[in-house]
Amino acid sequence: MPASMGTAPRTYRKTGGIRMQNNKARLTALIVGALLSGANAWARPEAQPEQQLLARLRRLYPGTVFDAVARTAIPDWYQVTMGANTAYVHPRHLRYLVFGTLFDADALAGRHSHADGRAGADIPVLLPRLEQLPLADAVLTRGDGSGRRMVVFSDPACPYCRQLEHILDDVKDVSVYTFMVPFLGRELSHAIWCSADRAAAWRRALAGENVAEPAGSDGCSDPLERNLALARRLRVQGTPTLLFGAGVRLDGVAGGAELEAALQRAAQEESDHETKR
Repeated sequence: MPASMGTAPRTYRKTGGIRMQNNKARLTALIVGALLSGANAWARPEAQPEQQLLARLRRLYPGTVFDAVARTAIPDWYQVTMGANTAYVHPRHLRYLVFGTLFDADALAGRHSHADGRAGADIPVLLPRLEQLPLADAVLTRGDGSGRRMVVFSDPACPYCRQLEHILDDVKDVSVYTFMVPFLGRELSHAIWCSADRAAAWRRALAGENVAEPAGSDGCSDPLERNLALARRLRVQGTPTLLFGAGVRLDGVAGGAELEAALQRAAQEESDHETKR
């Protein structure tokens, strides 16, 4: 009996020790698990709003290359970069993209802008003479290259570019070199470039007709990447953008009278430059 009485306490203490050790092991496991869970949360943070918005845009518009999304100073509005093109969107209304330049009026106080006063015009950029541009990469969509000339950065899928084409019908004696910049997708611009008659294909495309890549043109190369690079150098942020030479530039759709005034102004600037020489 004494032996058995002495054994029971030792067994009890041993069992209690095992229980305590098990509890400690479980507590340690819980603490380690919590720490690891926290570490994983830091290692894999939730996607930021900009990343989520970028993913949504790519799903909604698979034909457009979206490069980046960034917050703006305006709550709930984001800047979207698409190659050389920039737009602004609201996450709840991704059907609408606002193109142009966002200015802080307070920050612009006291600054000078170009005489044309259009959006983006106060961004200083040295505009080349038209003959300095790689016109071989453009489509001569109007005229024969003589007389008055203008350059248009345009996208055949852009509705404002189609609007401009109708306005150009009323502008006489002008040759138009069109640099296609595929902000809204490459296929149509590529098909136009690879057509036997590029100017005719351009007119059909902007009239809403289907323009398919001609058969047997698999090896056709286009200048679209070079055009996009040129647009970036000239800070072309949207289509259409029009250059008239002598530093005269218009951003966006312009009326016939405004186009005529820009052509005359460019011609006068060129004449004054030649006189000074």
